[in-house]
Amino acid sequence: LNKNDRLAVAARLLSMMKEGVRSRDVDTSPDTITYNTILSGTVLTLSSDARIIFRILNEMANDGVERSFVTYRSAIQACRAYPEIAIEILDANGENGSDLSSFSQTEKKDILNSILDMCADERSITTISHAFHRIVEQEGVEPDLVSFAHITRALASANDEGGLFLLLHALQNNATKDEFLRIYDIAVADDGSAFKVASLCSVAMDFLLNRDNLTGAMVLLSTMEKCGLEATENSLQSIVLEHCRLAMVSSSEEFKMARRESMQGASGARSHLLRPLQHISSSHAKAALEITRNMKAPQAGLYCTLTKACFSSGRSSDGRAILNKLHEAALSDVRSNVTAGDSLTVFELPRLHHQLFKLCARSGNVTCALGIADAVAVLSHQLCQMGSLEQGFKDAIEVDPKQITIRAKDKGPLDVSMCGEDWKLLMISASKSGHWKVCISTLGLLQPYVESTKIGKHLEVNDTHIRRLNRDYSCLSRAITAATLCFETRSQYAWAVRSIEDWIEWSGRRPPPEAVSSACRILAKRGKGQQVISLMTRILQVPQPVSDEENNDLAYDRIVYNEAIMALYNQGLYDRADELYVSAVSRDVLPWVVSGFDENDSQLLTLDLHGMSRASAHSAVRIALQREIQGRSWNSTTDSRNFIIITGRGKGSLRQYRPVVRPEVQRMLCEEFYPPLSTSSVPGNMGALQVSSSDIQAWLEHQKEQKDLRMLAIADLLKDLSSPRKIASAITKGQTNNKGP
Repeated sequence: LNKNDRLAVAARLLSMMKEGVRSRDVDTSPDTITYNTILSGTVLTLSSDARIIFRILNEMANDGVERSFVTYRSAIQACRAYPEIAIEILDANGENGSDLSSFSQTEKKDILNSILDMCADERSITTISHAFHRIVEQEGVEPDLVSFAHITRALASANDEGGLFLLLHALQNNATKDEFLRIYDIAVADDGSAFKVASLCSVAMDFLLNRDNLTGAMVLLSTMEKCGLEATENSLQSIVLEHCRLAMVSSSEEFKMARRESMQGASGARSHLLRPLQHISSSHAKAALEITRNMKAPQAGLYCTLTKACFSSGRSSDGRAILNKLHEAALSDVRSNVTAGDSLTVFELPRLHHQLFKLCARSGNVTCALGIADAVAVLSHQLCQMGSLEQGFKDAIEVDPKQITIRAKDKGPLDVSMCGEDWKLLMISASKSGHWKVCISTLGLLQPYVESTKIGKHLEVNDTHIRRLNRDYSCLSRAITAATLCFETRSQYAWAVRSIEDWIEWSGRRPPPEAVSSACRILAKRGKGQQVISLMTRILQVPQPVSDEENNDLAYDRIVYNEAIMALYNQGLYDRADELYVSAVSRDVLPWVVSGFDENDSQLLTLDLHGMSRASAHSAVRIALQREIQGRSWNSTTDSRNFIIITGRGKGSLRQYRPVVRPEVQRMLCEEFYPPLSTSSVPGNMGALQVSSSDIQAWLEHQKEQKDLRMLAIADLLKDLSSPRKIASAITKGQTNNKGP
């Protein structure tokens, strides 16, 4: 039910409860709790709906139902978007008049603060003045720190720096009380300085930040500086954290926008390296840095958040400077014999490093990633020299594979060295920026982590252990994909093949399909069709782990075969693509699409390409024509059967009802066959083509003529080579060349 329906149902229930008293002599009359329940679930969306609140309050008064403090508080909260109506509720009269005078001072103050809170949200200074007249002056309620904090928040939200300046001075018992009263008609008591103004500002700052009003918080902070007030460390930390949060959120949105623009570019190609305009995120990070410099003793957690904000917003130099401070603080903690539980700096560093590597991978900033890796290596070496790490800790390459940590969260609190996922993220950074030599070096550093996921290396293996190994391998497999993509970009086909072969040896598993397709594309682009077939043969010889639920053998084979055939097809290596297609059919990975062929049957020969890719369909048609027609009974000139090719209508295409296979088949039959094989639509079926038997017979006759001509040419060549005169001349020439000078 929507809000209006709920109110209507509540009104009917009230009427039924009242009717029950009169008709059935049952005491079902609504009481205070009933009305309070209805009011607590009411939220006004239009000011005209306020009559519902007044009607309920008047009914309670006329029926003699007590209107308690909870009743008024619920009614006021229902009018949150309309604070002026909330003040009118205080004067709602029934037969017994208003009940506000019967409340305690604490309850009146709570109602005052609730109205001031709503006024601050709506930035309504006029309504605040009315609330002061109605509650403070008429009811004698003394405003507290929270009350003035709401007034401060309202002025800051309205960007009224002048009024905020006057208020803070008035609360400091300066001569501006009368001026503030004259402008805003809000009296400040003589004992207003009983509470510290800095505490008031801190409370107001928290209210502003909790409502995501960073602009108002900055106005308040600026006004405090003008008044000579010093903000508390907690307030400054809250502002810095909010700036950092907005910097990271803005940075994420900037990268999304850059990615959309890259995908919608004129070339239509998707770029791996994004260069977004980071004006907004950089400004937030800069503001956070400036505030942090004015803080006396920022906490380690604040520095960690600030470091992430700087790296995410493109201020990597500032981030590196803060990271160095954190490393120095960690070393200082260890020198002071601070335990792992007490050293927050050391404890947070592995997680911070991992998140920084993530940010570098997102932006493709390999320079920053390498800088972080160097800093981590130096810190880890220094900690090792100080003897602060766990016994037996060594460099990751020398560690027993069973002890190698894939994820940062599994590491000890003082183990700050890079984990497997960190190296993977470094690989992604290098891949996006095109640094293929860094990818080669990083692959070597990843070797022990990949080998640790090999099931055959572990003697005691159970289902839980296998699932963990599979999960770890899945986390690391993105690294080989990033490496091959970089090699493809830099046209390093030999390194692409070598990296895949090494990955198979290290992991004992098949590499990800994306890595295989990338290697096939670069080999095909360099005209290495036979190497594509050899690579596919090598990969498909590797068995998949039995418990690897994420990789189904048939699905994996189908993906890599389709990608390899597409790579060969795009580079015009049709013969190699046909060879792969035949191999896939023989392994039952791709279907054999020819049906209806029988020498003793008049049924049409049908080739069903529905659902196939453009490249696979191309190879299927070539194989069908060469092996099923040319090599069988179609050599007979009496066969009058047409050849039917089912292509589909394009319902599953990226652009619906824009077929991809049909125009490709028509182009191929016209351009790649001589004489051309013309096609026509099957009557009543726009998803099928037919090739007439006369065109097929003409093509077969031409193929036969070409075969006869080739045989004659070979015979002439052999005859010329086997002539006695030619043989004698060759022997004489050879003897002359063998004589010395």
